[in-house]
Amino acid sequence: MKNLIKRHLIWDLKLPAYYAAFAVVFTIACRLTDPLKDSAVGMFINRLFFGIAVSMAVSTVINMLIRCWIRFNRTSYKDESYLFHTLPLPRSTVYRSHLVSAVIAVAVSVVFAALCILMLFINTEVIEGIKAVFSTAAGTAAFALIAATLVTEMIFLLFCGIVGTVLGYSFDGSRTLKSVLFAAAIYTVAGLAALPLVYLLGMTDPAIKAIFTGGGEVFTPSFRKIGLLLTCYYVVLCAALAWIGKKLYLKKLNVD
Repeated sequence: MKNLIKRHLIWDLKLPAYYAAFAVVFTIACRLTDPLKDSAVGMFINRLFFGIAVSMAVSTVINMLIRCWIRFNRTSYKDESYLFHTLPLPRSTVYRSHLVSAVIAVAVSVVFAALCILMLFINTEVIEGIKAVFSTAAGTAAFALIAATLVTEMIFLLFCGIVGTVLGYSFDGSRTLKSVLFAAAIYTVAGLAALPLVYLLGMTDPAIKAIFTGGGEVFTPSFRKIGLLLTCYYVVLCAALAWIGKKLYLKKLNVD
């Protein structure tokens, strides 16, 4: 299991590592050119570096997701599947190794991208704001919920792709197209289903209901409630998708 996870991670990280390196380089370049923003040319160079740094950070996450999906597809249904399915391990263990390695890879990429973007905006005011947030239990909880919601949503998107692939390859034709359609359908339906949940939560909190009615203001305690709801929602969905994917993966195997 450990060796499989290690092999998956090495493969998953190869291409995103280049995007991550570019993100770091241009983040540093952006901060180094901050003193030049007083001139038009300096502002142009600084904003150019800023845009590239953000795009590279976001691309790290996107490419990590894609690499994880490709890895699962190749080792489950393509040429490499013959090697992986003949390993002296239960297929359930092989499936879990994909999930564990992919979750680690995506979570690391999300945290990395968030840190890069934070470094682009960091200044004395931001530092003081961060200190103020972590100076109270409520602020720390709010920050933790935002981070947890972001990471769990990305992991949910990852699982949509994996389960979509399993569903698509349970058919005999147009497997790739069906995989994409199933993944998109799962993500869309789950996203739309989150809205009624937030609306129901708004029945107990006028500030949350204001999101739908357009009146009033949404306060920090309300955001914490929404964050907690969505985090729990995505955790449940991830667990459900992992279980469904495992059942289908073990039930029928159509290798190209």
